[in-house]
Amino acid sequence: MKAELAIVGTILCGLWLTAIGHTQEVPTEVKQAIAMSIKASNSPTADDKKGGFHEEGGMWGQASDGSLIIMVAKPGPASPTCNNGAHLAIGDSQDPSLAGKLVSISGEWHVHPRGVHDLGNGQEQVFAQPPSAVDIQEALAPVDIVIGARDNTVYFYNQSGVTSTKKLKEFLR
Repeated sequence: MKAELAIVGTILCGLWLTAIGHTQEVPTEVKQAIAMSIKASNSPTADDKKGGFHEEGGMWGQASDGSLIIMVAKPGPASPTCNNGAHLAIGDSQDPSLAGKLVSISGEWHVHPRGVHDLGNGQEQVFAQPPSAVDIQEALAPVDIVIGARDNTVYFYNQSGVTSTKKLKEFLR
C-alpha cells in the first residue's frame, strides 16, 4: 500500500511540476502579448463586427543573438455563427521581418473566441474552449497554448492532448 501511495504521490507531483513548469517557460513579455491577443480577439475587426468571433495568437522564440522574439499573427477570419470554428495562421506575422530573425521556436499560442451565436428558441452555438483535435495534431512547439476567452482557462497541450490547465488570472500574474 505504501508503495502504491508513493507512486501516486510521484505521479501527482510530476503533474504539478509540469503545470508549474509550463507557466515558468512562458516569459513575462509573452504573457503580455497573450493578454493583448485575448483583448484583440474580444474586440471588433473589419470582418468581426461584434468582436469575440475570431482567433488571435502568435509564437515566440529566439534570435541568433539569443534575444527573445515575439511574433504576433494577423487576426484570423471571423466566424460569426461559430459552426465552422475559428482559424488562424500562427506563422502569418503582423511584422513579416521578424520571421527571418527567428532561429528557434519556444512556443505558440492562440485564443479560442468567446463569441456566442444565438440560434433562437433558447439555443446557442459556442466555440470550443479547449484545444481542438487539429490543434493537438499540429502541436509541434515545445510549449503549445490555447486560451479559452469564454472560460478564462489556459490550456497547455501537446500531441498527446491537454497536459495541464491554469486559470487565466493565475497565468497572467
